[in-house]
Amino acid sequence: MFCCGQAKPLLDAKEVKEIVDPRLEDQYDPTEMMLAMATASMCIHHMSSKRPYMNQVVLLLKGEEVAMDLTQKSIAP
Repeated sequence: MFCCGQAKPLLDAKEVKEIVDPRLEDQYDPTEMMLAMATASMCIHHMSSKRPYMNQVVLLLKGEEVAMDLTQKSIAP
């Protein structure tokens, strides 16, 4: 179990195996896990104005929004 302060550096470094529950035993899609982790990383940004809106989070997790786009634009809720 990680708190945000412990997980953020691992999320930024894309250290998937260090964060994923070991009980999953590699039984997950690495691409989907990276997507979930990238989304989580944005959600815990220290500046609240840089965090995505919930509608953006949904689009990210569905794969309908590109994470890099969120740093360049803002979608109104």
